[in-house]
Amino acid sequence: MNSNQQVRTLRPRGERKRYTETRCADSVLEDESDSFSSDSASSSSGEENRDDSVTHHIRKRKALAAEHSGTQVYKRQKIIGGSEVASESKKACRRRKPAMQKFFTAAREEKYEEPSNGATGQFQTQLQRCQTESDAGQHSHNSCGLLEFMDFTYLEALQLVACRQHETILPLESIKPHIDRRHPLGLPRNLKWHKIEEMLAHLKVAFPCAGTSFENIALPKSLATPLEGFSQESIRYRFMCPEAGCGKWIVRNDIYNGGPKAEFHHHLSVHHGKNTWPKNVEGSWVQAIRIHSATKSQSGTKHYFHLDRYQPPQSWHVIQPSFPTKSFSAPPNATWFKELQWCMLREKIQHIPFHEVKKLIAPPSRQLLQDQSRDSKRRLETALLSVRKHITKYVDHGQQFIGSIHEIYRIGLRPTEETNLAIFRTIKTANIKHYRGPLVKVVALLLRLYEYSQLGTPQEKKLASLLLDAEILQSADLKRLWGILNKTEGRDPKDYIPRSLHKLLASLLCYRSLPEANMACPTEMLLFLNALTESGYNTAASVKGVCCKLQFNFRIIFLHIVRLEAKMVQEYEPFNKGPPPASGAEEEPSQPLLEPANSDGDDDDSSDGDDDDSSDGDDDDSSDGDDDDENDKGDDDTHEDEMNDEPLDVILKAVENIQVEDFISLPKPEGECLAKAFKKYQKYVLGKSKMDYITPFQRNTHVWMIVAAAANKEPVGAQLNVSMIDDLISVSHGSDQVNPPKTISIRDWSATSASAMVEFQNSVERLLPDGVDISNFPLEVISDDLISLAPVHKQSVNEGALQPWTDRVYSAFMDPSESRHRLFSGHWLTATALDQWLKLEQTEVLTSLAKVFSLCCGIGIPEFKFGYIIFDPPPGCNRNIWLLKNGLFAFNDPTKSYGRSDTMTRFFAIPRGVTRHLAVFLYVLRPFGIRLLKLQQRHVPYYSSNIWALVQRSRYLNGQNDWLWSGRRIAMQIKVITNKFFGVTLTPTLIREIVFRLTSQYLPCLLNGQHYSPVDQQAQHSMHTSLCHYGWVSHFPPIEQLRLNHPARQLAVSEIWQAILRLGPMNDGWSGAVTTSQLTKGLFRRMEAIQIARCLIFDKYGVRSSASALKVLGDLPFVVCDTDHFGDTALVQVTRALITSIQKIHDGSVAEPNVSDVAEAAALITQELQQFASNEPLTIGMGTSNALLEYTSLYTVLLKYFAKNSLSNENAWIKFQSDVTQNLQ
Repeated sequence: MNSNQQVRTLRPRGERKRYTETRCADSVLEDESDSFSSDSASSSSGEENRDDSVTHHIRKRKALAAEHSGTQVYKRQKIIGGSEVASESKKACRRRKPAMQKFFTAAREEKYEEPSNGATGQFQTQLQRCQTESDAGQHSHNSCGLLEFMDFTYLEALQLVACRQHETILPLESIKPHIDRRHPLGLPRNLKWHKIEEMLAHLKVAFPCAGTSFENIALPKSLATPLEGFSQESIRYRFMCPEAGCGKWIVRNDIYNGGPKAEFHHHLSVHHGKNTWPKNVEGSWVQAIRIHSATKSQSGTKHYFHLDRYQPPQSWHVIQPSFPTKSFSAPPNATWFKELQWCMLREKIQHIPFHEVKKLIAPPSRQLLQDQSRDSKRRLETALLSVRKHITKYVDHGQQFIGSIHEIYRIGLRPTEETNLAIFRTIKTANIKHYRGPLVKVVALLLRLYEYSQLGTPQEKKLASLLLDAEILQSADLKRLWGILNKTEGRDPKDYIPRSLHKLLASLLCYRSLPEANMACPTEMLLFLNALTESGYNTAASVKGVCCKLQFNFRIIFLHIVRLEAKMVQEYEPFNKGPPPASGAEEEPSQPLLEPANSDGDDDDSSDGDDDDSSDGDDDDSSDGDDDDENDKGDDDTHEDEMNDEPLDVILKAVENIQVEDFISLPKPEGECLAKAFKKYQKYVLGKSKMDYITPFQRNTHVWMIVAAAANKEPVGAQLNVSMIDDLISVSHGSDQVNPPKTISIRDWSATSASAMVEFQNSVERLLPDGVDISNFPLEVISDDLISLAPVHKQSVNEGALQPWTDRVYSAFMDPSESRHRLFSGHWLTATALDQWLKLEQTEVLTSLAKVFSLCCGIGIPEFKFGYIIFDPPPGCNRNIWLLKNGLFAFNDPTKSYGRSDTMTRFFAIPRGVTRHLAVFLYVLRPFGIRLLKLQQRHVPYYSSNIWALVQRSRYLNGQNDWLWSGRRIAMQIKVITNKFFGVTLTPTLIREIVFRLTSQYLPCLLNGQHYSPVDQQAQHSMHTSLCHYGWVSHFPPIEQLRLNHPARQLAVSEIWQAILRLGPMNDGWSGAVTTSQLTKGLFRRMEAIQIARCLIFDKYGVRSSASALKVLGDLPFVVCDTDHFGDTALVQVTRALITSIQKIHDGSVAEPNVSDVAEAAALITQELQQFASNEPLTIGMGTSNALLEYTSLYTVLLKYFAKNSLSNENAWIKFQSDVTQNLQ
């Protein structure tokens, strides 16, 4: 019984509920205190230097949490129930406060009964063992079992103890507060401190030279090699600050936008006020380790070890894909820019260098500041960095404002008749830097053109007059902002910049007399310049993305105008959120801007986005129904805001019946002023305004409608030309008209896939303990209940079959004589061994499994979706991997929504050869790893649900979630293996595109034919029947929106591809439909040749037993070559079968066999003899993946042998070719 259960049994029954509330609040505060005291290496500002007084402060906050929990009840009841209920609830909360504090105090002071077989027992056992070794003088001088139990290590080079889990060096007096705050151990505080005291006493005896305090340790400045036991991520390339008295090591920028020295320049600018950078600054590899301090006055710090002989591993970005995965220019037949009449303006500026034009809309950056040669330009670029920060806050305050008013205003931004507008949706604070881009660029464009018109060269003045009218360049708002920026250079203590900036932005939205001429507004000029390339235009999809972001920014400007108008103020002032709104209003918290320590809130070289809709999604595009995979990546970057408690259909019905004039009758706190302001300026954010001129918002909507229609016709993804010639796949990019196509051999693909499967099988077997035979796993008796969300090992029907085998595996792991992993020693878990076991899983099992998923499953999924494949779903999620009735593992695309087109492939089969090993990994080994992490009190997000989950948070190759494998990490593995064995560097996205084009070109019947439902053949549920309704009676899981005709054809695609690669057998269900396909000719010719070789073994060589087969293998008559003979008649007949079924007929004549055909025929005969000699079951296919690798190796040897003999015995070779083609005329 744990501590919580022990305390609850002592509570009176009527008070138990209140005590539970206290414990919940207590747990929340414990989490908060843990995050507050975080000292992980990934956080440079984390602190872990609080003594008992700080702990007392946390206790006080926990006590306040009890009161807070009652206050929240009061707030909810006030909103829902009225004043009387709220008053009674508030009084009850006041009476409850002392009682809850009393229970909280009693829970801390009550006696705790130590569990017999918990963490305390293991701790005490190991402590006694170590003390016995110390008393006998047998204790090691560089290691300790007690430290291993705590996941600590002793650094003999530094004579200090270190925590591996938190990557922190611990002087002896710091061990106690560190364990108290970071290692719960499942013990109450008083017992926990007692155990720590015993541990410290032992360590002082075992390691007398260990450093005791933060002040007394002396660490070296450099090391020859990195410290062991710390992650690779603690080693970074850094630059030392050259300023006197600083000496900080600034990390090189390797993973974010900007130059390598962006962080270094930011440090010099913020901390030392430097605007120019030293030229010859060289960095070095440095390992940063945090040192813990136990005192409150002296905070912990990081120590930087200069690594003298460190050689970094090869980075992932060294190998680039052979083909681009996206299109960055409009196709040759595009006409959308002609409809917008952009060609005429392009002709006017074609004599101006392209880079000079694009420089006008470049996002402000430190690098751009360095490139300026004129003082006025340097002052402007410096000021633009400040403008970018103000725009970031401007957008965030606009979102906070609309979140504080009634929902009807947000819906009013898109009236019912405005079908071309998007519903306004707020974005995450972290994504503001991506959506502020167009607003930053248009302000930079105006200011740079104004600077050109005032202080520029004659060529620059001409450029300014060509791009914008003189009326715009001479506007008072632009002059005012430029003057303030020119004087202050961005330093504005009196907030003049945000006031002038708002006036300029308001003028962009509310033009008083905008003519109908094109390019009359700066926002469309931004769209034009952003779409330009050196030889054409960007894709329509990228222009559509900028239009969506501009629509969002226009609405933010409108909200600020309305807010200030309602408050009756003339000058801009930041939005300050007031008290919570009353009933009927929406209370939507907005996250504050995340500002790094010692920063002004924005990175100097942070990206304003490339305005590419593939990275952030079309947030404001309500009519875009594209479900293509290439756009799925950005789905998580935006989200629908939650409505208030009133049902959505009621709100929408009210909106349909309300007019703009009725906003004035809305209840407070919106008020009459806000409604009037909204009505006054709403015409500037409507697409169908009845004014006598076109607004910038209308013009932006018009451009969006044209490019959105063009984007639907543009090709998506890698534009590859793929064809099949014999056993060679020819691949070229559509835009590459110079380089010859690259070829990939099916034989190489097959061998590489088989190698990946064998690698996965071996890695899973290495993960098992000694003495466990994986062939005994009861795969044949387990089944997957496809309608159940629970994985196979948690389904009750499989419990009787799986549990005994699982128990044997767990017992083998815990056996002290187990020598492979040695996870347990004396019934306690060894932290170092567990780390090695988890490292084996991460670096070998998951890596090889990613190769299998990418190479062997046919069309497959893009790399960024691997991390979201779930095998054991948490509440509210569905799993993505299934064990089908035919013994195949299958997985579905983890995307949120499925496409409407039948060509979308969303269901995939994994080769049968890895079914047993994958089942052992998912249903035995991964659950065992989860139990070990819980035993060690380590919380690893997603590890219990997602297959590709990290056990340690990653700062490199990270995607949207640092605890999941990113797409770049997956792609890195595939790029390396394809570059090595194919000679062509591919990613999962490129592999998906290649296989899709092959199947759509050579097997169109699988993608376009009707595959009727197995539920009711007469009803023909083929297009509109979902698996969610009928999947439970078929062989497919009930995946929402996946129709019944999809899985049948998509599994067929996977099985055909595996048969082509010789990884699986032929299937009678689809073999007849692919007999005449060019894609499967190699498969059928090989099957026919195998049957002929098998007959010749009996007829030609008279093989009847293993001994006779071995005799033929010893003589090898079919590979004997001399001046008169080239093989024998068996080799002639098998070779003839190969070239006959491949139909090498050109111009009425039969093509002669080449050396590769002969080598393949000899390899087939040899493998059939080997299969007969080993008494293995005879199969038409290639058998196991190991057999395929042996076949590939044999083929390579025979190819070299026959190539050599065809040259040395030319006459025999010519005669052999004649014999093969003799009867084929």
